[in-house]
Amino acid sequence: MSRSAVLLVPFATVALSLAALSACGTSTAPSPSASPESGVRGTAKSAGGPATSDGTTNVWPSSDVTVVAHEGEIGGPVVARVTANHAGEFSIDLPPGAYTLVQAAPAGARPKSVTVRPGEYAHVTLWQAVP
Repeated sequence: MSRSAVLLVPFATVALSLAALSACGTSTAPSPSASPESGVRGTAKSAGGPATSDGTTNVWPSSDVTVVAHEGEIGGPVVARVTANHAGEFSIDLPPGAYTLVQAAPAGARPKSVTVRPGEYAHVTLWQAVP
């Protein structure tokens, strides 16, 4: 082995060691995490029909009804459709923004506007009047 090759081996070892040590002290910013879940949770209910014996209105869950979410106002594009369970409960994952939800009923459904905030679920009750 030549004298210059003998001198280069220790130099290369020292240079690589210094590079490895300097990398240990560096840190990188954490990568952005996925945004927290957000959306709307609620209950679909129906009210009406014949009055009860005490004069109050009948109220029951709108089971298995389709709930439609519109972006912005009721005339805005449909961004989600879900079916409420037997208790009228539903959940829709949506990004933050303004939405209008309504039961997809033949008539008497009242739209409900809601604002979804980052990392939160807005809670609503949707009503449908039944004659």
